Amino acid sequence: MGTTGDWSGLPEDLLLIAMAAMEVPDVVRSGYVCSAWRSAYATFRRLRLPTRPNQPPCLLYPRVDADGTGSALLYSPFTNTTLRLPPIHSAVGSANGWIFTTDEAPNPYLVNPVTGARVALPPITALERVKNSFLDGEGNTVYDVDFAWKGGPDMQHVTAQKARDWVYRRVAISGAGTAACIVLLVHMPHGELSFTRPGDERWTPVPDPIRWIPGAFDSVAHDDEKSGLFYVLRSTGDVLALDLSVASPVTRHVTITSGNHAPKDTDYLIPTPCDRSLLLVRRQLVRSVEFPEEEEDKSSDGCDTDRRRSNSATTRIYMEKIWLDSPRPSRIETAEGVGDNALFLGSNSPMCFPVAGYPMLKPNCAYLVDDCEQLTMPVTRRDFGIWDFGSGSLHKLVDVWPSLPPWSDTSIPIWITPSLH
Repeated sequence: MGTTGDWSGLPEDLLLIAMAAMEVPDVVRSGYVCSAWRSAYATFRRLRLPTRPNQPPCLLYPRVDADGTGSALLYSPFTNTTLRLPPIHSAVGSANGWIFTTDEAPNPYLVNPVTGARVALPPITALERVKNSFLDGEGNTVYDVDFAWKGGPDMQHVTAQKARDWVYRRVAISGAGTAACIVLLVHMPHGELSFTRPGDERWTPVPDPIRWIPGAFDSVAHDDEKSGLFYVLRSTGDVLALDLSVASPVTRHVTITSGNHAPKDTDYLIPTPCDRSLLLVRRQLVRSVEFPEEEEDKSSDGCDTDRRRSNSATTRIYMEKIWLDSPRPSRIETAEGVGDNALFLGSNSPMCFPVAGYPMLKPNCAYLVDDCEQLTMPVTRRDFGIWDFGSGSLHKLVDVWPSLPPWSDTSIPIWITPSLH
């Protein structure tokens, strides 16, 4: 040991024990303390030692610095610290510390923003409705996308920039960071469902057992704690269970809910941590459209949509609980709250997290950030806060976490559970 209070003199085995009890952002930060801690952190990573179980969610979002360089910030509200990471594009979903994002092309991939590990996925042209790509007269990549719903093809041109924001809608990931990884994707033009595994050459379409009734898929989830199944919600209200671990996908109809008849609302399916049930969470929105000052007198048809800005605000959250152990169709009941849990909702894969042991988290609440599913035009992002199910009201995140770093109007923050694996 060194002098009293000299933590740099601690034996490495004690440092490893201390790191195993930390939150992941603090484990990473510990590697910057001194040479001894840096060596211990390298050993911790090399041995792939487990971190503290039940890691709490953190906020991850892109940031453009004053000098014009990009980075990503990972904010831990539980230790009130911010970790600077390499830059990322906006994310469509997250699971076990990994996020689904794209490059400029835009071809999708999985990345662990903390470790930098990256896994390639089949390119955008490997989706069934994306037929080919070409360069326009200005050298921009354009894709031929088949919009046909029934009958013959209906090809339309979609630029790479639009495709990056529009094609990838929802994602659920099982086994992220392992050889058993499966990615289930809701994608445009009609909210279809496809899946893949790292190493596959193409995205495999998932047959819809009730295809004769038109309806896009609104939400996807994976239950990695209990059943190991994927669950999907159609806009018709049908909930399906998918087993993608076998050679041929197995689809089972679970139940039918009331359906989403309000296009401004956003629906989430969330497996609960304490029992065999799913939460169907509906986030009710009110939306307004702002016009540039010189365009205020023009109608929406006369204004360039690239110049309009949409503002969304959550006005209500209501839930149904789907009991998966009940006879088919599964029993559904109204859920008034989430008890000693908290929901984390946004463009990330939604989470239901037990708050025991984390006094910085409020139980029976939903922590909200903007959701890219709300996008129909550029957005002035203001829809974030804490929804209290007890009072039925929305509170500001900054009232609870005053040190929360600001994000820009154009960045999309998401919730992730950081991981070193």
